[in-house]
Amino acid sequence: MMQVTFPSLENLEISNINNIEFMWDNQFAANSSCKPQILRVKTCANLKSIFPSRMLEVIFQCLNTLHIVDCCSLREVFDIEVPSFQETRPVTTTQLKNLLLTYLPKLKHKWNKDPEGIFSFQNLQEVIIVGCERIKSVFPASISENLMQLEFLKIENCGVEVIIEKEEGREVATTLEFPKLTSLELLSLPNLKCFFPGARPSKWPLLKILCVLDCKGIEIFALKYSSFQETFQLRQPLFVVEEGAFPNLKDLGLELNDTVWPSQLLEELLCKLDFLLVVAVIMD
Repeated sequence: MMQVTFPSLENLEISNINNIEFMWDNQFAANSSCKPQILRVKTCANLKSIFPSRMLEVIFQCLNTLHIVDCCSLREVFDIEVPSFQETRPVTTTQLKNLLLTYLPKLKHKWNKDPEGIFSFQNLQEVIIVGCERIKSVFPASISENLMQLEFLKIENCGVEVIIEKEEGREVATTLEFPKLTSLELLSLPNLKCFFPGARPSKWPLLKILCVLDCKGIEIFALKYSSFQETFQLRQPLFVVEEGAFPNLKDLGLELNDTVWPSQLLEELLCKLDFLLVVAVIMD
């Protein structure tokens, strides 16, 4: 069978192809010269996986934008192969900056294994996940420590319980810091309990837009780290913060429900706002 190569291809869109389960096979992937910077996959009803393991090292050298939309059979995006004990590989720093995953009802994992020690996603700037009801978390702890470039995060209408997953036996940073994040939107997440499960304070020095709407599982919006430690809270707040955690917050969206808002923190937030959206919850 003749193989066609596209060594100069930068932008690839695949849509409305319903008779494929895999976009590349491993034999083609290993020698592929197709290295797009932008990849969009839309409405491929039977597609189950995007990248085979042997292609990831190739595709991550150049791919900076990945959009996957309305692929109702997709179960995972990245098939990561863990090297054997005898095999040593340097960590591949991916160029991925923009990740959009929308309306993927069977998607359980973005990556089938923790990419720690194999791939670094330190260049991520924008992450949007919408309509992925089986996803339970957004980032493993190993990736969360390298989100220094992340500017925009939106999670909507998903089964997410935590944003950053806690891993047994793994130490995480003393403080969770997102130095460049300017917009955080958490919308219609009925199972969301907290940003990170545990007493780790977070810092949001450039955050300007914070919107938390229709997240009925949140019991406490935020607690200061000292209060969380002193009272040994059984209920996990959405955020654990230090003094002045949101110094540049300008737009705040929230809803009137049973969520507890500590008065001192609320006063600190409200005095700096340019825009406040308050939505009343209509009880059934």
